[in-house]
Amino acid sequence: MKTSPVLAATAIGSLAAVLSACGGNVSLGGKDAQANGAAGAAATPNATPSSGDERVLKRQDLTLYELIVAGDYLYLVGQTSTDNGVFRCRKADCEATFALFVSGNVAHAQAFGDRLGFRRSEYASYGFASVAFSAPKDEHFVIRGLPGDTGLPPLFYDDFVYFSVADDRSLYRCSLPACADNPERLAGTRGHTSLTPRAQGDYLVWFEGSFIYRAAGYGTEPAIALLPDDLLSEAPAAALNPEDSPGDVVDAIDVGNGLLYASVGRSPDGRGCDSFCPHDVVAWPLLGGSAQHFFKSETRLQNLRIFDNELVWLSPSTKTSNSIDAATISTCRIEACEATRRDLGEATFDLANVVADDQDLYWIAAEPSALPPGNEFSTGFELNQIRRASRLPAP
Repeated sequence: MKTSPVLAATAIGSLAAVLSACGGNVSLGGKDAQANGAAGAAATPNATPSSGDERVLKRQDLTLYELIVAGDYLYLVGQTSTDNGVFRCRKADCEATFALFVSGNVAHAQAFGDRLGFRRSEYASYGFASVAFSAPKDEHFVIRGLPGDTGLPPLFYDDFVYFSVADDRSLYRCSLPACADNPERLAGTRGHTSLTPRAQGDYLVWFEGSFIYRAAGYGTEPAIALLPDDLLSEAPAAALNPEDSPGDVVDAIDVGNGLLYASVGRSPDGRGCDSFCPHDVVAWPLLGGSAQHFFKSETRLQNLRIFDNELVWLSPSTKTSNSIDAATISTCRIEACEATRRDLGEATFDLANVVADDQDLYWIAAEPSALPPGNEFSTGFELNQIRRASRLPAP
């Protein structure tokens, strides 16, 4: 792979300077290790499956940004009046076991194998690091000194961390446990607003605008542009011209069960689609084939996730609110989506963090901040609590 000239000329500097800061040996899970890796600390029994929406944690001095579940624990990216970083608590008794796990300017945390990976910002640059669940003080850098701040989550997957760089609109990967060479540039991108890759098997997928991109060989093969049509067809060359792009727009994707799931805004006239277009939630075999249609909506659907056979997504709030940031969390079983569809709680689109274990769904709840009397607009949210609800049983 060729190294991007943008990276070569930025704060990465010489290869030796970058690698001197990279970490040592890291214990990784196998090729199938995923985001629900087991925590290495002393195990305790999981919480009893909840019978309904219930509060797991609430602290007045806490602001939450991200939520991760691994083994018996919840990992929370946020800040209190005295600390910031990643906090940890047991699912069974979160209030009583809440404690700082990793301190500092951390974001985009993800569990993989027996480790927690994350982005760490450093002055005018950033990098990626990880810690073992059993040894949070032993932090290993994968790479540091990357330019600027992408703002988009990386993907720790199968011996690599995948990430995007805004400066040259490109997707890269670095080998784990430490980047043994300059980052490999995998693909150029048309923009840089939604480049959050997903992976299944040895395929990497991401979306931009009207297209879904699929690259084999863990992202090393040329990316194929796909249309969100009834067969997940390969896009003709003419469609890649910005002036001739299809009107439908992809708003979210996820992978699981051998399928690629997507929320697609359907243009009513073929001339383009915005957040007010009707949306269609569909899935195809990852390598293409007939689409399964789960449901349609007149509102925008974002942050689509699949947990086993349960779909989770966000849509504009069903509560009385004039805030464009307010969102309702909804789920359904894919075997009978319309029949099992339910609304859970309120979140924000920017901090839409919903995670799952075998028994329950957890999310960062959003409550509108207190407003002066007569003010009908929500100006912000309290993000200081985690709530839980049981997973949907099979229909």
